[in-house]
Amino acid sequence: MSISLRLKRAFIIIATLIIVGCSVVTLTYNRIPIVVNFQLKNIFDLTDEQSSLVRPELDRWLIWHRSTHLPQYANKLKNYEKLVIQDLTPQQFCKEIEIIRRFADEAV
Repeated sequence: MSISLRLKRAFIIIATLIIVGCSVVTLTYNRIPIVVNFQLKNIFDLTDEQSSLVRPELDRWLIWHRSTHLPQYANKLKNYEKLVIQDLTPQQFCKEIEIIRRFADEAV
């Protein structure tokens, strides 16, 4: 098999994995309220009435997260593109980890 054919196959495989990966993330992210509501129902043995009160709150959280955090994530990823091509100092790395922790704490 020629190198050209191998590169084409590798490119097709990588492109397919990226497309599938993005689809899985999108599908999962959009279903967070359903999954969380189901898990809360099981963990706390919620009644249907209680569960119906939880769902709108989860929907509001998802709207908040999309409007507040996702733009921040996009900006950070743009910054990470620049950071990846250079050597990071331990201080820079720790600073970025703290930002990720802050995002997680705010989301929860």
